[in-house]
Amino acid sequence: LNIFIAYHPKDQAQFEELLYNLVGLDEKNKGYIVNKVWYDGTDLSESGRASIREWTEAADLVVLLMSDNSILAPVFISKELRETLQQHDNEQSIVVPIILSTCWWEDTVFKYLDVLPRAGLPIYDSSNIKNELFDQVVEELDRKLEKVRQRKEELEETFKLKITEAEDIFDNWQRKPEQLRSAVPLYKEAIKLWREGCAPDKKIIEAHIDSCHR
Repeated sequence: LNIFIAYHPKDQAQFEELLYNLVGLDEKNKGYIVNKVWYDGTDLSESGRASIREWTEAADLVVLLMSDNSILAPVFISKELRETLQQHDNEQSIVVPIILSTCWWEDTVFKYLDVLPRAGLPIYDSSNIKNELFDQVVEELDRKLEKVRQRKEELEETFKLKITEAEDIFDNWQRKPEQLRSAVPLYKEAIKLWREGCAPDKKIIEAHIDSCHR
């Protein structure tokens, strides 16, 4: 389960406190590795942007720490983070803004998303209930990860069905060569569903598609 966290370097202390609280997600998701990757927006070079895109594309949850520092920061208005909204709409990942302090997050491109804590209550403007708000954030993120787990299981099952059907056609092409091309759309659908850890490897599937075309 991959979580990508974006924050502003001036919010480093708040980020570290959140990260400490997110340890609870590991305990709630035993049997899974909860992989957390974070970025403070300081490197917006070509390679830095490529890294952001790579991390966000692999993320199941994209967590955005919203504050006066971050909402106007270059990384938060970058093309790479805007593209996460498309991933969210396509159900490839879930984008979750977390409101650290009072800010005009409603004026950002992320305003239509469900924010945490609920009702957009800023964590650090409510110091008397800060711990309760952190508990709420962890609980709500775990609910979202539950949806991710269910979706992963469904995708894996569909992948297995597609790849098994395609491989059956491929392995028997000498007996039924006229059916070989019908394996191509099955392989292509399987590639769309492929995730790290799926078998066969993506390169093998692509090689089989080339063989079918030849």
